[in-house]
Amino acid sequence: MDLLAELQHLTYTLRTTPLAGVQLGEGLRDHTRRLTREAGLEVDLRLPESLQTVGGLAGTFLFRIVQEALVNARRHAGASRVTVDLHDHGTEVLGVIADDGRGFEPARFLTQPSNRFGIRGMKERAELLGGSFEVESSPGKGTRIRLRLPLDDR
Repeated sequence: MDLLAELQHLTYTLRTTPLAGVQLGEGLRDHTRRLTREAGLEVDLRLPESLQTVGGLAGTFLFRIVQEALVNARRHAGASRVTVDLHDHGTEVLGVIADDGRGFEPARFLTQPSNRFGIRGMKERAELLGGSFEVESSPGKGTRIRLRLPLDDR
């Protein structure tokens, strides 16, 4: 295996590795508390009881998408507040992640080649499961992410 193929395999593995012994709700609460404590980011996490223990790839990808959105809101958008609103619709989870940051032009990050995995990585994760991922943003208006992920066995 050449170096590039090896790096691509490693990247894929890291992006799809299940959460080690941590349930979705616990992982999200720990991550949001850490961001509040370390970065002063106020996070309103709305996660119904029925989604607390979602596992498998759906749980892992959902965690990683929310994690990346929160990190982006803090690091790139300069947001002070983020709302993560997830809903259980039986066979799928619907979610909205909205921040009060500086906003940006989404097309630039979704269509141009980049070494970063941020927005494109979130979109890829959702689509790998047969879900959808949309970003609404414009400079000065904050960012809103809408996602739909099919749920595998809970």
